[in-house]
Amino acid sequence: MKYTSYFADKFKRHGVPTLSYEQFARLMNIVFLEGTLQNFKSFEREHTLGRYRIEWRLTKLTKDKEPYYLLQEMIKLSKENK
Repeated sequence: MKYTSYFADKFKRHGVPTLSYEQFARLMNIVFLEGTLQNFKSFEREHTLGRYRIEWRLTKLTKDKEPYYLLQEMIKLSKENK
């Protein structure tokens, strides 16, 4: 869980950044979708359609950016939208 692990470690070491409501919701959706995707991957039976939908939504939210750059973007967007 690339994003969840990165965010958890970053926040533990440096505290939680100030995010706008929209960016906080985005972060929470990313964490939720990663957890859900992890659960799908662990099922014995393949849930292909549901898995691809979740992967698509996660990609849409993260734009496949590395966690560091994604968080920087979220902080920047939060500051711009105050």
